[in-house]
Amino acid sequence: MPERKSLIFWIVLIVLIIAGFGIFLLIKRKPQPEQLQPATTTTTTTTEENLSNIDPSEVDSAVKENFNLAKEKAQQWYPDAALVYAQVKLTSLALDEGTEIYVFDSPSTPNLHFTFTLSQKSKRYIRAMIPAEDYLGADLLPIDTKYWKLNYVSALQIAEKEGGRDIREKYLEWTIELNLKRAEPQNWLFWIVDYKTKEGETLSIKINPYSGEVVEGT
Repeated sequence: MPERKSLIFWIVLIVLIIAGFGIFLLIKRKPQPEQLQPATTTTTTTTEENLSNIDPSEVDSAVKENFNLAKEKAQQWYPDAALVYAQVKLTSLALDEGTEIYVFDSPSTPNLHFTFTLSQKSKRYIRAMIPAEDYLGADLLPIDTKYWKLNYVSALQIAEKEGGRDIREKYLEWTIELNLKRAEPQNWLFWIVDYKTKEGETLSIKINPYSGEVVEGT
């Protein structure tokens, strides 16, 4: 009987030794905190595409299509109707979120403007005849489109570099109006880009739509 107890003792001891040795090996093989290699993370920065960074030529087709539609509707009003003013209103730089307005005058009705207002997003439009004294005045001059080389996106991107971006980054709520019309000096054609904020800060930048030159003294 003592021999049996002795045998059991040795068997248990051997099992404990083997188990302990196995645990020791597992602990030894487990990487210690200082041995762990830090995970390598790769961050990719993507720039959201908007009117401030796209190639302006991307909107050429849409601008031409919208203007031609406005011109077609104006000449249904009067065949001699001529473009005297164009405007793009923005409250966001997201693509196709602006409103385009085209104004035509006819010598046949000098006291009325024909206005064509179009949503870039929906392509829906509104036509209206407005008394000149109520909107823009009666002294607008016909626009020779051969001098209209830069579209509104080109004008916006130039204005952004002339302080427009600073206005947008400083204030949460702002509007941008890009106005194409003839003005002083010498009644030349200009893009006049107006930034306005809810707080009352404004910035106006005059740009030659043929050369892209910024004109001082706006």
